[in-house]
Amino acid sequence: MGCSCTKKEFILKINTAERRLLGLDECVLGTLISFPVDEDDIAEMMWEQVNLYNDLSADEKEIFKPALLEFYLKHKDEYSLIDNNCAGCSGCE
Repeated sequence: MGCSCTKKEFILKINTAERRLLGLDECVLGTLISFPVDEDDIAEMMWEQVNLYNDLSADEKEIFKPALLEFYLKHKDEYSLIDNNCAGCSGCE
């Protein structure tokens, strides 16, 4: 069973526009544990996962993938660390 917590909102810059997306932190974590082989694989995995939390059009895929890859590369170390001080939430137990 997945976590039922409220998903965190992020602002992702796509070209010159800003888009508000939910769950990008979870997308990074999900991509990390899937062991992507290269940047194309990372971008594809991030795209697939971001669609689990957001209502995006398939037409937007190619403009989103570079921004999703950039977000992943910037935050992967942050989300790969285990937080021993995490108290958790009732939906994750």
